[in-house]
Amino acid sequence: MTEKLSLQASGQLNDTTYENGLRLGLVDYQMFGGSGGVLYQMTEQDQLQLSGSYVDFHTTNASSPFRASFPGVNLSLTRAFTETLTGTAYGGPRFVSSTTETISDNLTTRSTVWLFGASLAKKLESTSIQVKIDRDIVPSGFGLLIQRDRAGLTISHDLSESLTASFDGSGYLVSGITQRATGATFPESRYFYLTPKMAWKFLEWWKLEMSYTYGNREVDGSNPAMSNATMFMLTYYPPKLAFSN
Repeated sequence: MTEKLSLQASGQLNDTTYENGLRLGLVDYQMFGGSGGVLYQMTEQDQLQLSGSYVDFHTTNASSPFRASFPGVNLSLTRAFTETLTGTAYGGPRFVSSTTETISDNLTTRSTVWLFGASLAKKLESTSIQVKIDRDIVPSGFGLLIQRDRAGLTISHDLSESLTASFDGSGYLVSGITQRATGATFPESRYFYLTPKMAWKFLEWWKLEMSYTYGNREVDGSNPAMSNATMFMLTYYPPKLAFSN
């Protein structure tokens, strides 16, 4: 619109199905929505964004059909403190309305969930660090909407021109914000993972990556579960062929 003011818009459509999902307690669902707003460049270092959004979620094969919508507004501020340090903070309410159809009646609930997030990224000569926290509403294969709180840390360091070491770790707190047809809620669960990784670009077009991931999950009323995984990845980057007149 102007040098400092711009309009932004986006849309999404998710269609999720599970093979033999009902036998495992999972249901198919669809989710669609969109958002739009304005972005204002207040100064060379500061950006302010105001947006509105609408999301609709509904199950497609559940014995008790479930539908929910959550419009909301969001205010975001991004500031470049220095050339190497950038921070972002945002937040806003979501107005959740859900309906579950039963044989005898419909169960309707309404609530307000405040979503928020913040991140801080620092870039050094050979190291980059990012810290972030956020809260979001995400769909569940159990036919519900859940609230996900997350905190994470990512570090990457170039040991040499061809060798990079990195670390990624996050912790999650997940809880339900809508009810089942029986009135029961989604049990609160906690999960975290730690992933150190090494990446070696041993030739111009070849790269080898090795990582290890440790995960731990705890659910109220259940025994904790742990996982250990190692992954190797070999990537080939073909040379680009270009023609010019």
